[in-house]
Amino acid sequence: MNKIYIEDVFTFLIYIIFPILNLRFIFHSFVRYYRYF
Repeated sequence: MNKIYIEDVFTFLIYIIFPILNLRFIFHSFVRYYRYF
């Protein structure tokens, strides 16, 4: 039961952290793209 709970928390963190990292990456590339103009 404890292992299943830990795996659920891990997948939950992955679902939260990946979009945040993607948003950060998109934001940084957008800032770089915006500075050229």
